[in-house]
Amino acid sequence: MFFLIEEENFLSMVDVANKYIVKIEDYDSKGNGVSHIDDLVVFVPNTIVGEIVEICIEKVNKNFLRGRVNEVLSVSESRVLPICEIYEKCGGCNIQHMNYKEQIRFKESKIINTLNKIGDIRNIKMEKFYAMSIPYEYRNKVQVPFGLSDSGVKAGFYEKNTHNIINMDFCHIQFHEGNDIVKETREYIKKNNIKQSYFFNHKL
Repeated sequence: MFFLIEEENFLSMVDVANKYIVKIEDYDSKGNGVSHIDDLVVFVPNTIVGEIVEICIEKVNKNFLRGRVNEVLSVSESRVLPICEIYEKCGGCNIQHMNYKEQIRFKESKIINTLNKIGDIRNIKMEKFYAMSIPYEYRNKVQVPFGLSDSGVKAGFYEKNTHNIINMDFCHIQFHEGNDIVKETREYIKKNNIKQSYFFNHKL
């Protein structure tokens, strides 16, 4: 299937059935890789700057494309195996495939770009980035959706770009007490046989 994308002084044909090989040039504000196909921006999750990847197109917009990795052809030295076993599906975080050094580089760049674009502050020099000794259990605010399924009570974050809850037992980046609250709330719902309709009218 072809999509014709027409903009001022620009015309491009994108074949969503085709596979494209692109080089990741930068990150967006969420940590997705950024590349280009025929001068169109393409966002590619779970990639690292410098990597060469084969992708297919999942979403076509008049201003951008969204790609999905089929294969990483040139793997960055900054790529690591995520500690979370549901990382690929869960939408709770999106940079665990980077080592911590690369995560810091991304966050520094995000701060500078935000100040440039929103604050119109230029020529920023960051003196020091105070990194964590252990880069886990640092998120101190969390909202976790709950729901009911045939298998019981689900609690976790939404699957990326959906409202499907990915059930979790433990989140590695949220504070330990947050995990305890989720666990105890799940058990409370089970014990008291709370119905789905309650979730739409109350905050847990």
